[in-house]
Amino acid sequence: MNNDSMTGRAAKYADAEQAQIDDATVTPSGIDPADYAVHVRQEMPETGVARCIKLSSANPWLPLLPQDPNRQSAVILAIDNDVYICSSLETAMLSAGAATYAHAFYLPAGTPIPISNRGAYWVACTTTASTSRVSVLINRNES
Repeated sequence: MNNDSMTGRAAKYADAEQAQIDDATVTPSGIDPADYAVHVRQEMPETGVARCIKLSSANPWLPLLPQDPNRQSAVILAIDNDVYICSSLETAMLSAGAATYAHAFYLPAGTPIPISNRGAYWVACTTTASTSRVSVLINRNES
């Protein structure tokens, strides 16, 4: 077998391999994704809000996050004591001061939790023997 036939055979395999790659990268509409003019990426939030909520025997439950269509995300951190994160005021009222409660999210102290939705939440303390601080950091867009 001569060198020319080996080169021709290698070129033939290279062409077939390139055709498979081209077929895999073309979308059903027939457009190669690399040809799109606008590439979308996640942008940083425009503003942030930082606050600390203090729960006590006088205030065993408080609003934690309002329903916010502009919120991208939030981070919640119980500092002193474990707390309950609740999706309704009624649940927060029922869970406040309880050692266990099945209808709320139990957040241990020192464990940060990200919130990646725009719903409203309340926070309730698990104990009224001492104050419970909860830090909230909200990332939001103004538009």
